[in-house]
Amino acid sequence: MGDKLVNRRVRVVVSSPSSSNYHEVVRDDLEITEHRVVFKLNFKDSKEPNTGEIKIYNLAENARSLIQKKGSKVTLEAGYKDAGTSRIFVGDVRIGDNGYDGKAAEWIST
Repeated sequence: MGDKLVNRRVRVVVSSPSSSNYHEVVRDDLEITEHRVVFKLNFKDSKEPNTGEIKIYNLAENARSLIQKKGSKVTLEAGYKDAGTSRIFVGDVRIGDNGYDGKAAEWIST
């Protein structure tokens, strides 16, 4: 079982929406595969949209600014090295924030 925890993989893609069509993606601006990523997803049995919080640690400054762009599309994939990743969440950035944790000396983007 310990091997499975070591071989976990995550992929986060942040895309900009088209200015003319909100549902059309222009390009993938940012693909994150090598950073520490922590996420909490809330799936509902109602008509309300599912929500999630994704934290990405130690992104470069230009990547942190992309995370703050309201309306950007976010795709989250997770899995294991041998099995590959599967899409588990797709959503829009509603609130993007960056903060510096001085104790841990790292940037956290949510």
